[in-house]
Amino acid sequence: MTADGKIYIIITDKLPSGGGDAVINEPEKKDKKTDLFEHWAANKIIETVKQTATSAVTYQLSNIGNFTGDYITQTHVNDTLKAVNALVSIGTSAIAGAKVGGVWGAVIGATLQTVNLGVQSALNIHTQRLENNKTNYEIAQLRARSGLNPLLDGSRGTEN
Repeated sequence: MTADGKIYIIITDKLPSGGGDAVINEPEKKDKKTDLFEHWAANKIIETVKQTATSAVTYQLSNIGNFTGDYITQTHVNDTLKAVNALVSIGTSAIAGAKVGGVWGAVIGATLQTVNLGVQSALNIHTQRLENNKTNYEIAQLRARSGLNPLLDGSRGTEN
């Protein structure tokens, strides 16, 4: 308020010069280290709660077969959990890519995660196939030693 009792509103991009009655309230500036620490602490708490809840739910879902004896349902639940985890990881990668590079970043993030999941699946299939071949070889060796090889006449090691 000025000396004549009136209120004047002046809009300008210049700071007042001189000793006028104008008061500029600047927002408090926080220290960057404090902001960073508060952000880290909030994320850490959220991550801990999320991890605890996920562990509890996963424990219950992964023991359906043990608790009820219904192992077919357990297999279906495990397959569903794998699919949901794959979709969540693709979605998370898309969101991260979108934050960095917009729409194209989202496309690239989702594509990279999809390729990563495909490569992991292929490696798992290959590893399982190697394990099956190893088991089959060991069984064949045991059959040959015990005389249970169907290609032989049943006596120990003699051919037809």
